[in-house]
Amino acid sequence: MPGRQHIPLRLLVVLLLSVFMQSEQAFSQPAGMQTFQTRFYELNTDLDEDSARQLGAHMDVVFEAYRKMFERFEGLPTKRLDAYIFRAQSTYLEFLMKKFGMDGTGSGGMFIQRGNDGALVVFEGGQGLARVREVLQHEGFHQFAAMLFPGMPLWANEGFAELFEKGVVIDGEIEEFHVGAIPRSTLLQLQRARGENKLLPFDSFFLVDSATWSKGLKDGTASLNYMQAWSLVHFFLYAENAKWQSDFLQFLSLLNKGMDWQQAFLTVFKTSDYSEIQDEYVQWLDDARATDHRAIIHELEYLATGMYALHGAGIHPNTLQLLRSQLKSNKYEYESHLFGQTTNLSEAYPGLFELPLEGAGTEPRIVLADDRGRPYLANAPPGSRPWNIRTLGLEPFDFMVRWKNPGRRHPTFTLEKF
Repeated sequence: MPGRQHIPLRLLVVLLLSVFMQSEQAFSQPAGMQTFQTRFYELNTDLDEDSARQLGAHMDVVFEAYRKMFERFEGLPTKRLDAYIFRAQSTYLEFLMKKFGMDGTGSGGMFIQRGNDGALVVFEGGQGLARVREVLQHEGFHQFAAMLFPGMPLWANEGFAELFEKGVVIDGEIEEFHVGAIPRSTLLQLQRARGENKLLPFDSFFLVDSATWSKGLKDGTASLNYMQAWSLVHFFLYAENAKWQSDFLQFLSLLNKGMDWQQAFLTVFKTSDYSEIQDEYVQWLDDARATDHRAIIHELEYLATGMYALHGAGIHPNTLQLLRSQLKSNKYEYESHLFGQTTNLSEAYPGLFELPLEGAGTEPRIVLADDRGRPYLANAPPGSRPWNIRTLGLEPFDFMVRWKNPGRRHPTFTLEKF
């Protein structure tokens, strides 16, 4: 046809390569970035090396917790996942816009996917590393879930992310991760919102879309949505002695196999009327008790290390009240390095005794226990060994300090779920 021009193949290849190189240049990393490889992440950051390695090790522990909870499902990651941690919020926002065309205003971090290109992206921005860890725990779940549950509904996706955000990473000498705590402030806000009829009814909340959720991030109204999503997932996993857990995991199994979430819910729970579950949820919320795992673990740590110190001095109290009395009279102090920070524990530390020692009734408390975990509700037998220390009546599970080689001069102990 007249006027039609043909571009030589060699010139076409050069032009395509030029466009590709310009695109790569546009998405190049900001200045000052370093890359660190952890067991499970390719970590790109402009933080100092020590902070970067701490956060990388922390996320490896969290990844193991993701994998452990969902090990029955197909699609578990087989290669390192991409993560970006920026020092400044401005760099974070610029990166999101340039690489993904995403406006990150109002967010503290996000997992974002564009085709096969996806990454976990957060910033420090003066918040402190403790807050960065929480955001990584939250957004890291979204990254993990995108591979196993691409059709997961928003309430479940955000609910699980909040569950992990509130989890406790014990990253001192013990590297473990525990979820299931009920933060006191979150519980009080939810109970207050319920009393003021501000919680969304289930038939509305289950169907909230991402546009509505994102709008709340920008205008500051999303906080209650996050809390309600967390409480709903907690309810399905742990309420009423895990009554709903098996069905909820079956629901996730169907999502993992590609079933639409509403069809999966109907298949498992035999109803599409979400309000039918609401009454039991509301009753659970009214009766729920706050549990602060960090405070409880610090209390157990203080008592166990104190018992070890007394054991070395030939003192072997067989009740917790005697143990506390001995520690108080000896002005015992202990420097803890759990939870990524240094805490000086002593009798004067505020909130150290989160749970009462011994006592009767059904309220959660701390007791001495034998090597099978059976509690001594009165005195432990007299002897020259340190006794195991455990919680009793804590939900959704108890903790126990278990001694190894308790009859020896230098026994050691571990903290475990019980």
